Amino acid sequence: MGNTTSAMEWLADAAWDPVACARQWRRHQPDVALLPAGRRWDVVITPERLGFALLRAIGACRLRPGPVLFDTCARLTGFFVPPGATTGWFASGIRCAGAGAWIATPWPRPAP
Repeated sequence: MGNTTSAMEWLADAAWDPVACARQWRRHQPDVALLPAGRRWDVVITPERLGFALLRAIGACRLRPGPVLFDTCARLTGFFVPPGATTGWFASGIRCAGAGAWIATPWPRPAP
């Protein structure tokens, strides 16, 4: 539970009102918050296959990834990275969300 609470607070800190965002998530209302990228983090969005390959590679190196989003409908993964880290990234099939973008962020849950 502690890791989920820490992730929730870390994500909510990007909201315009972090206290209200965390409070809503604690009540599970709504389950998804629209958070601005570029304030506390940017997001690198990859196709599912590439994202899962990256997670396996990170695990094989015995590193712990930061929070990762998984969109089951669109089959995309989103990796949170430091703000500004996505500036100038151009790659086929990879998108980046930084300052000026908004990310639909679900209430953090531990990985299954």
